[in-house]
Amino acid sequence: MRETHALTNKHAYRLSVGVDQRVNPANDYDAAVYRACFDRSTGGLRWRPSIHKPRWASRITLEVTDVRFQRLQDISPDDAEAEGLIQLPWAGQLAVDHGCNWGFEGDTRHGSPVSAFAALWDSINGSPRKKDGPDISWEANPKVVAITFRPHLCNIDEMEEAA
Repeated sequence: MRETHALTNKHAYRLSVGVDQRVNPANDYDAAVYRACFDRSTGGLRWRPSIHKPRWASRITLEVTDVRFQRLQDISPDDAEAEGLIQLPWAGQLAVDHGCNWGFEGDTRHGSPVSAFAALWDSINGSPRKKDGPDISWEANPKVVAITFRPHLCNIDEMEEAA
């Protein structure tokens, strides 16, 4: 789970001001604050990518429930929705009547979650990433690994303690 964070001391941003933070259980002084729920106009923090986040600072745990090897075009409508494809709220009644109200932020309308996913996939992977690289476009229908997970809004160590 990607979540930009900054490490600071727990007294710099008190819980009373509404800043979501997680305190290090090992020393009760270090804390992590999360950019997604932080006033970005406040300077002075060194934001770090999630790959450098200490284990104690995570606040969501993803439990893997299924792993499947399949062709890209075998994605189901439910799996396409789980990838974030939505029925567009701004797609007027005509689009709804004609079944062209699926898409993603900033995209045109599509007739199904799967066709919207195909457009999203090609917007990211539509041409080889490297010169002479493999074609992983929707049309090439590459083999993919589909991972299903259940999110838990807690640190992984809190899950283990509850078990």
